[in-house]
Amino acid sequence: MTEYRVQLLPEEHVVALTRLTEARATELEAAAAAARAETARRVLVLCLGELAKRHGLTGEIDLDADGGVLKVRSS
Repeated sequence: MTEYRVQLLPEEHVVALTRLTEARATELEAAAAAARAETARRVLVLCLGELAKRHGLTGEIDLDADGGVLKVRSS
């Protein structure tokens, strides 16, 4: 027969671990949101570049860090 022993954590340890887990989850959610925003920005720049090529335009397309300003420089 196998015997298992379980030691329960004190409530304050459980509360502390729960808070750490929630804080980490929040950090991961923020990092995931930033990654999605960066991916969307890159896709937009690629699409705009392809559209410009189809219309015979050359140059550089750039979005600012917030993605709020589109800068097109033509060569």
